Amino acid sequence: MSISFKSLLMQVSQKQGDTQIEILKPFINSFVWKSFIAKYHSEELKDLIRKEISQTSTEEYVEIVKLIFESVAGTEKGNQFDVAVFKAEAHLIAFAQSIHSLGDIFAQIIYTSLNLDTKLKKPIQLKLRTISKINECISNIHECRKLHSELNCFLKSDQFKYINAYVNTTKHRSLIPANYSVSFSERIKPMHGFKIAKFSYNDYSFEPKFSNEIIEDTLVYFEKSYNTILTELNNCLNEK
Repeated sequence: MSISFKSLLMQVSQKQGDTQIEILKPFINSFVWKSFIAKYHSEELKDLIRKEISQTSTEEYVEIVKLIFESVAGTEKGNQFDVAVFKAEAHLIAFAQSIHSLGDIFAQIIYTSLNLDTKLKKPIQLKLRTISKINECISNIHECRKLHSELNCFLKSDQFKYINAYVNTTKHRSLIPANYSVSFSERIKPMHGFKIAKFSYNDYSFEPKFSNEIIEDTLVYFEKSYNTILTELNNCLNEK
């Protein structure tokens, strides 16, 4: 994700000094590094399947169907495909956990940038500073009203809800059924990919999705949202 914290660092430095900058930098570095990790796992997932498909094939979905049958038959080629699918799921889970963690890391960035220790009646412990908690805390701070609004939109988005549900389910409850699938629905061109089954989280159901849809939709939306949230965080500091 392309996100620049240069302006934020300059503002925090001017308004709060170098001590606060030293507290802030590890959170920013962690956010950037976790973004790279999420991107790495997304690329590895895509490459895994590409390696299993002939580069000369003009009908990839036909070859994938053959590989699925090879898997069912338990052939050597099918077993190799099974290993690739296993690795694909591992990368998807790692991608989801990495990009999901960005929310709470950004919560630390907001908390430190605004020096909320000095604004709240009772400072929030480091381990309790989730993005939802920080959003709740800034709801009554006048200069943060637009930041609060943008965070609300992000937390209520379909993209965040899906990643949050997927991570909490696979991390704390159970794995979600998944397999490699080919879709021959009403499309000009059939689709194939690693597909996550329908699942429920906190009484809300999430429909089946291909991993590429999850990854691309999440990356695009999260990058746009975090840039907007960062802009409003900078505006909060401008109003101080």
